[in-house]
Amino acid sequence: MRRKKYVGNIGQIFSVQRIELKDGRADGAVLVNVRNRSGMHFYVNMRRGMDIPFLDFFGENIGYISPAGVVTPQYFDDRDLGFLKSFTVGFLTTCGLKLAGAPCEYEGLEFGLHGNFSNTPADHFNYEIVENRWIPYAEIRGTVREAVIFGDKMKL
Repeated sequence: MRRKKYVGNIGQIFSVQRIELKDGRADGAVLVNVRNRSGMHFYVNMRRGMDIPFLDFFGENIGYISPAGVVTPQYFDDRDLGFLKSFTVGFLTTCGLKLAGAPCEYEGLEFGLHGNFSNTPADHFNYEIVENRWIPYAEIRGTVREAVIFGDKMKL
């Protein structure tokens, strides 16, 4: 996609915006809204493991939003199937780095459904529009860590 002669600002054809939700259990959710000229539109949830709750292509939704909707991590329940109470589903949800599956007990520790990853805010989160030979793209970065003192320390 070459930039057109009459485009004064890249925001006319490609935008990346930080937004914050304010209603209900989504209050405090911080998302990055990405929209491009080729019809792709999606959000990255920086407070929930950089998951992608919403994605549409030319207005057609791709994915499924659960009855819980977007829920901030403070409502997360890590016991048994508590994960489902705040599971947005969406286009992409990352399961835990230690556990992806049913609740279980391992070496004396209890793990809830899918672990904690998708309910962990990203550190060092940033985003920008990068233009490579007049082809803009969104670069979105962050680090999500699962760490416990005297235990596992993992990051993605």
